[in-house]
Amino acid sequence: MKRTLRARWLWAGIALALVLGLPCLSARAADDVAPAAVLKQAAAAVERGAFDEAVDALELLGDRGVVHPDVSYARAHAYVARARSRARRSGDLGRAVAALEESRWLRPDDELERPLEVLRAEIAKERAREGNTEIVQRPALGRAVTELFSENTWLTLALIGEAALTFGLFALLNIKRRGYEIAGAVSTGVGLLLTLLGGGFGYAARQYRLVSEPAVVVVAQARLLDSEGRALPTVKGSPSGVPEGALVYVRQRREGRARVEWGSLEAWLDVGQLRRLQTTPTIITN
Repeated sequence: MKRTLRARWLWAGIALALVLGLPCLSARAADDVAPAAVLKQAAAAVERGAFDEAVDALELLGDRGVVHPDVSYARAHAYVARARSRARRSGDLGRAVAALEESRWLRPDDELERPLEVLRAEIAKERAREGNTEIVQRPALGRAVTELFSENTWLTLALIGEAALTFGLFALLNIKRRGYEIAGAVSTGVGLLLTLLGGGFGYAARQYRLVSEPAVVVVAQARLLDSEGRALPTVKGSPSGVPEGALVYVRQRREGRARVEWGSLEAWLDVGQLRRLQTTPTIITN
C-alpha cells in the first residue's frame, strides 16, 4: 500500500504531461520521430506492464536526438514502474533519478525536488538492507551558492546594479541637494554590491557550465579511481564509492574514465557507470 501511494506522483505527473504537454510538442524531430506518439505508446505500455517496451521506446527517442523535459519525465516514470515490478533491473532507480534530474535541468521545477528525495530515500533503504551505510556528500560551497539562481538571473542582477550605480554617481556629482546626495550615496553602495555579486556569481555560473557537465550514477556504487584507473584505497571515515542516484559533475574524460566533482570530493569514475544529463532541449513547445 505504501509503495502504491508513494508512486502516485508519477502516475499523476505522466497523465498531466500527456493531457497538457504532449499536444504542444513539435510533430517531427530528428530522424522523423513523432515524440508525442511515442510518449503515448510508452505510457500505454507501462499501463499494461510492458515496462521493457516503454523503456526501449523512450531511450530510442534520446538516441535519435530528441531532448525534452516531458520525454525525460516519462522515462523516469517507466524506469520507476519497472523497478517496482518483477521485471526490475539493476540501476533502474538510478536511471529514474537521472531522468528526473534531466527534466529539472531542461525545465527548472521545484516540484521535482520531492520526487527526487523519495527515489533517493528508496535507494538508501535498499543500500541499508544490503549492509551499506548511507553516504551524504554536501555540495561545494561555491557551486551551492552559485546555483541559488540561474546564470541569467545573476547577470540580470549585475545589470540592475550597474543601473543603480550609474544613477548614484550621477546624483552625487551633478545634483547638489542634500536629499539627492543621500539617495546617490545609497544607490551607489547598493549598485556596487549588486554589480559585484551578480557579475561575480554570473561569471562563476558560466565557468561551471563551460567546464563541467551534470551526470548521475546509475549503478549500485561507482568505485572511486585514481587517474590511472586504479581503485583508491579505502580510508576510514571516507566514502569508497559514489552511491546510485548521486548527482556528480564531469570535468574531464579520458580512456573510459571521467574525473568528477561530487560535493567537495574530486575523483575518477568509470564512464559506463554514469548517465550524462542533457541540458538543452532539441524540440520546443508551440
